[in-house]
Amino acid sequence: MKPSVQKIITKLSKNKVELGIAQDYASAAMDAMQSIDDAEGLIKTFKSLDNKSDLVFKQISKAENDIVSIAQKMISKVKELGIDENSLPEIKKARQLQKKISSIRKDLLQVIR
Repeated sequence: MKPSVQKIITKLSKNKVELGIAQDYASAAMDAMQSIDDAEGLIKTFKSLDNKSDLVFKQISKAENDIVSIAQKMISKVKELGIDENSLPEIKKARQLQKKISSIRKDLLQVIR
């Protein structure tokens, strides 16, 4: 093979390799951009959920405090009247609700940490 032909073949081969690398880069860059878009969307979702979870945690904590306070007042009034607190279904329901709220609040706290 003539040296000039060999030179042309070598140059073409080199350009082919460079073109292959450029195509590999373009493909990897597109994958990276898609991953970035996915990650940004996920971050936005997490931030929204974080804000919502803070709000729900505050609401559930307030509900728990309200139920405890009202239940204590009910028990106090019932005792003043000389009635057995365990005989009233409202007090039993308040205790059950308090336990459920407390359990949910603890679960929520574990999830948002």
